[in-house]
Amino acid sequence: MIQQAGATAFLALTGLTDDNAITRSLATGPDTDGAAGAEGKLFVRGWRAAWKHAPTTDRAKAALAAWLDSPAVPDTLVLPVAEGVLRGNLRDAGVPDLLVGEGGVTTETGRRRRPVLLDRLIAMEVPEPVADQQADTTPPSVPAADSPDFATADPGPAVTTPA
Repeated sequence: MIQQAGATAFLALTGLTDDNAITRSLATGPDTDGAAGAEGKLFVRGWRAAWKHAPTTDRAKAALAAWLDSPAVPDTLVLPVAEGVLRGNLRDAGVPDLLVGEGGVTTETGRRRRPVLLDRLIAMEVPEPVADQQADTTPPSVPAADSPDFATADPGPAVTTPA
């Protein structure tokens, strides 16, 4: 019951309606410094909670899609917040629709942001390449006969021949 109330209240506060001055001031205020700021972290936590609460999942996705489409919410806030919300949830139902714009209903702002967001999410999922792969595949070197290390080199297992 508390989860429902919290998720519903969060989604009401993040609604981008003309009469929701709280959301507009948080999302577009001059001190907005993206998800690194207190507002961004709260948005990520709130959206993730509403997303994981089954009765509000669809509303959470719709609200996040509205933020992605809104030119009133700056890129510096919406992209890191959306990235934080979607991290670990890429396989959830409805995420592909959110990332491409469900039914093609997006604004120009949304069409510009979604590929950027998708690239960020893919970059987080792809492991970094190993810097020196050759070092892992190179067999150990055997010292040459004229090398000072030749006399102390391990000759390996003794090979015996049947008599």
